[in-house]
Amino acid sequence: MLLLPDVCAAALHTSAAPTVALRYQHFGPPTPVNIGDGWSGAERIGIAGRDDSSDGDSRKLFHLPGLLPESERATLLSELERREAKFDTELDTVDAQATFMCRIVEGGEVTDTDLAAHIWPVCARLCAYVQE
Repeated sequence: MLLLPDVCAAALHTSAAPTVALRYQHFGPPTPVNIGDGWSGAERIGIAGRDDSSDGDSRKLFHLPGLLPESERATLLSELERREAKFDTELDTVDAQATFMCRIVEGGEVTDTDLAAHIWPVCARLCAYVQE
């Protein structure tokens, strides 16, 4: 999860991996959305790659500005800094770049309950959004 005030999730149009880099992106206008724990915001649905998704070279994007409110983001970043959280810098299996990942859950078990408590509200909102 990126600790940005905006959350953007991509969904595959097909199960195939893209054969070209998805450089082109565009989004529709924002529309109001109410989800989960009473969160109200906006969603913008867009596409990355080619508009013709039949060949698997595009992805549908969902942009949810404000899903992670600035106050929650600041609290989370402050907690990470205070605890000097350790980030995993192992190379990713997809692009062989460092992941800079801070593990909260591993093997289905919560490994850091304090950090999980900070992450849970946005995860709950995101799950509610996906379920709708």
